[in-house]
Amino acid sequence: MKRTPLKRKTPLRSKRVTPRRKAPVRCTVARCTKRPAVQVEAGERYCAGHATDLADKLVGDFVKNRDQHRCVLQSFNRQPCYQPQQVYWCHMIPKGRYRATRWEPDNAVTGCAGHHMAFDNAPIEKDAWCEAWLGSARWDQLRAQARGQKAVDVALVIQAYR
Repeated sequence: MKRTPLKRKTPLRSKRVTPRRKAPVRCTVARCTKRPAVQVEAGERYCAGHATDLADKLVGDFVKNRDQHRCVLQSFNRQPCYQPQQVYWCHMIPKGRYRATRWEPDNAVTGCAGHHMAFDNAPIEKDAWCEAWLGSARWDQLRAQARGQKAVDVALVIQAYR
Protein backbone atom coordinates (compact mmCIF):
# COMPACT_ATOMS: atom_id res chain seq x y z
CA MET A 1 0.00 0.00 0.00
CA LYS A 2 1.37 3.39 -0.99
CA ARG A 3 1.48 6.30 1.40
CA THR A 4 -0.14 9.56 0.47
CA PRO A 5 1.40 12.98 1.19
CA LEU A 6 -1.97 14.25 2.37
CA LYS A 7 -2.75 14.39 6.08
CA ARG A 8 -5.07 11.76 7.38
CA LYS A 9 -8.27 13.09 8.82
CA THR A 10 -8.87 12.10 12.40
CA PRO A 11 -12.33 11.26 13.64
CA LEU A 12 -14.06 13.91 15.75
CA ARG A 13 -13.90 11.83 18.90
CA SER A 14 -10.13 11.45 18.88
CA LYS A 15 -9.27 15.02 17.95
CA ARG A 16 -5.96 16.00 19.46
CA VAL A 17 -5.85 19.11 21.57
CA THR A 18 -2.50 20.85 21.42
CA PRO A 19 -1.61 23.08 24.33
CA ARG A 20 -1.27 26.76 23.58
CA ARG A 21 2.23 28.04 23.46
CA LYS A 22 3.21 30.80 25.81
CA ALA A 23 4.60 33.99 24.40
CA PRO A 24 8.38 33.77 24.12
CA VAL A 25 10.34 35.46 26.88
CA ARG A 26 12.41 38.27 25.41
CA CYS A 27 14.77 41.01 26.44
CA THR A 28 13.10 44.06 28.04
CA VAL A 29 14.75 46.47 25.57
CA ALA A 30 12.43 47.44 22.73
CA ARG A 31 12.95 45.61 19.43
CA CYS A 32 15.40 43.12 20.93
CA THR A 33 14.43 39.57 20.07
CA LYS A 34 17.14 37.77 22.04
CA ARG A 35 16.42 35.50 24.96
CA PRO A 36 17.20 37.04 28.35
CA ALA A 37 20.31 35.88 30.16
CA VAL A 38 20.06 38.26 33.12
CA GLN A 39 17.04 38.87 35.33
CA VAL A 40 17.38 42.00 37.46
CA GLU A 41 13.87 42.11 38.93
CA ALA A 42 10.61 40.25 38.38
CA GLY A 43 9.60 41.96 35.12
CA GLU A 44 13.03 43.18 34.05
CA ARG A 45 15.09 40.82 31.91
CA TYR A 46 18.00 41.60 29.60
CA CYS A 47 20.04 39.71 27.05
CA ALA A 48 23.76 39.54 27.83
CA GLY A 49 24.66 42.50 25.60
CA HIS A 50 22.02 44.88 26.93
CA ALA A 51 22.76 43.90 30.54
CA THR A 52 26.46 44.65 30.06
CA ASP A 53 25.67 47.98 28.38
CA LEU A 54 23.37 48.99 31.22
CA ALA A 55 25.90 48.02 33.90
CA ASP A 56 28.65 49.92 32.04
CA LYS A 57 26.48 53.05 31.86
CA LEU A 58 25.50 52.91 35.53
CA VAL A 59 29.04 52.38 36.84
CA GLY A 60 30.48 54.85 34.32
CA ASP A 61 28.06 57.55 35.50
CA PHE A 62 28.96 56.73 39.11
CA VAL A 63 32.69 57.15 38.39
CA LYS A 64 32.15 60.40 36.47
CA ASN A 65 30.07 61.83 39.33
CA ARG A 66 32.67 60.71 41.86
CA ASP A 67 35.42 62.51 39.90
CA GLN A 68 33.15 65.56 39.35
CA HIS A 69 33.23 65.21 35.54
CA ARG A 70 36.83 66.37 35.26
CA CYS A 71 39.88 64.72 33.71
CA VAL A 72 41.74 63.01 36.54
CA LEU A 73 44.36 61.68 34.11
CA GLN A 74 45.71 65.20 33.61
CA SER A 75 48.05 64.45 36.51
CA PHE A 76 49.37 61.46 34.50
CA ASN A 77 51.54 63.45 32.07
CA ARG A 78 50.94 67.10 33.09
CA GLN A 79 49.72 68.04 29.59
CA PRO A 80 46.64 70.22 29.05
CA CYS A 81 43.38 68.46 28.21
CA TYR A 82 42.33 68.33 24.59
CA GLN A 83 38.62 68.32 25.35
CA PRO A 84 38.10 69.04 29.04
CA GLN A 85 34.30 69.24 28.66
CA GLN A 86 34.07 65.64 27.40
CA VAL A 87 35.37 62.97 29.76
CA TYR A 88 35.31 59.20 29.48
CA TRP A 89 35.32 56.27 31.86
CA CYS A 90 38.91 54.91 31.78
CA HIS A 91 40.01 51.58 33.24
CA MET A 92 43.37 51.03 34.90
CA ILE A 93 43.18 47.25 34.40
CA PRO A 94 41.68 46.41 30.97
CA LYS A 95 37.97 45.66 31.20
CA GLY A 96 37.81 43.17 28.35
CA ARG A 97 40.53 40.81 29.45
CA TYR A 98 39.91 40.90 33.20
CA ARG A 99 36.14 40.74 33.76
CA ALA A 100 36.42 40.51 37.56
CA THR A 101 37.42 44.18 37.86
CA ARG A 102 35.34 45.60 34.99
CA TRP A 103 32.76 47.23 37.29
CA GLU A 104 35.08 47.91 40.25
CA PRO A 105 34.98 51.69 40.93
CA ASP A 106 38.58 51.72 42.17
CA ASN A 107 39.67 50.37 38.77
CA ALA A 108 38.30 53.40 36.93
CA VAL A 109 38.93 57.13 36.65
CA THR A 110 37.70 59.81 34.26
CA GLY A 111 39.84 61.22 31.52
CA CYS A 112 39.65 63.12 28.24
CA ALA A 113 40.34 61.34 24.96
CA GLY A 114 43.96 62.52 24.69
CA HIS A 115 44.94 61.55 28.21
CA HIS A 116 43.11 58.23 27.90
CA MET A 117 45.15 57.35 24.79
CA ALA A 118 48.41 58.46 26.41
CA PHE A 119 47.52 56.48 29.54
CA ASP A 120 46.91 53.26 27.60
CA ASN A 121 50.02 53.64 25.42
CA ALA A 122 52.50 53.95 28.30
CA PRO A 123 52.19 50.75 30.41
CA ILE A 124 55.18 51.34 32.71
CA GLU A 125 54.18 54.92 33.53
CA LYS A 126 50.56 53.76 33.85
CA ASP A 127 51.52 51.16 36.45
CA ALA A 128 53.51 53.71 38.46
CA TRP A 129 50.68 56.26 38.30
CA CYS A 130 48.07 53.70 39.37
CA GLU A 131 50.20 52.65 42.33
CA ALA A 132 50.62 56.28 43.39
CA TRP A 133 46.90 57.03 42.85
CA LEU A 134 45.49 54.06 44.77
CA GLY A 135 48.35 53.22 47.10
CA SER A 136 50.51 50.15 46.68
CA ALA A 137 48.38 47.88 48.88
CA ARG A 138 45.09 48.62 47.05
CA TRP A 139 46.77 48.45 43.62
CA ASP A 140 48.26 45.02 44.42
CA GLN A 141 44.89 43.86 45.78
CA LEU A 142 43.12 45.02 42.61
CA ARG A 143 45.61 43.22 40.34
CA ALA A 144 45.26 40.03 42.38
CA GLN A 145 41.47 40.30 42.13
CA ALA A 146 41.74 40.68 38.34
CA ARG A 147 43.92 37.59 38.01
CA GLY A 148 42.17 35.36 40.51
CA GLN A 149 38.42 35.86 40.35
CA LYS A 150 35.82 35.08 37.73
CA ALA A 151 33.41 37.60 36.24
CA VAL A 152 30.98 39.40 38.52
CA ASP A 153 27.21 38.83 38.21
CA VAL A 154 25.80 41.62 36.03
CA ALA A 155 22.41 41.63 37.79
CA LEU A 156 24.08 42.39 41.12
CA VAL A 157 26.02 45.28 39.55
CA ILE A 158 22.84 46.77 38.05
CA GLN A 159 21.00 46.51 41.37
CA ALA A 160 23.90 48.00 43.34
CA TYR A 161 24.40 51.11 41.17
CA ARG A 162 20.77 52.07 40.59
